[in-house]
Amino acid sequence: MENQINQLQSKYEEVKQEKETLTQNLSQAQSKITELEKKVNYLETELKTETIANNLMLDKEKKQSQTLRQELVSKQTEIVNYESQKQAGDRIIQQLKREVNELRVEKIQNKQELQTKDQRIQELSQQLEVMTKVMEQDLTSQVEFPPKGWN
Repeated sequence: MENQINQLQSKYEEVKQEKETLTQNLSQAQSKITELEKKVNYLETELKTETIANNLMLDKEKKQSQTLRQELVSKQTEIVNYESQKQAGDRIIQQLKREVNELRVEKIQNKQELQTKDQRIQELSQQLEVMTKVMEQDLTSQVEFPPKGWN
């Protein structure tokens, strides 16, 4: 029986030693768990901070993008208005060019008419001069100088 008691004591010591080892392992594991939980909490906090920062930057970029879109729409509207004004100006210029050309043609026609009238006036002046000379000669030939009875 003593042998059995020794074996039981030995077994008891062995189990007690195993229990201490397990307790130490459990304590170390608990320490590691606590340390890992702290790291997880730190990383979660850091992730939340980064998420907030990223969301703020994203909102800023969205606002900037919207502003740029609005500016683009405004510039496109300005371009369309400019092109419309340019087309209207081009139409006016073309109309004015047509009118200028019509006036040039009219000027040429008027100049030709003036030349024709000047030529006709010269012809009539020459005819008038010839007729005047003929009439003077007729009158001169009819009138005697000195007239009879003037002596």
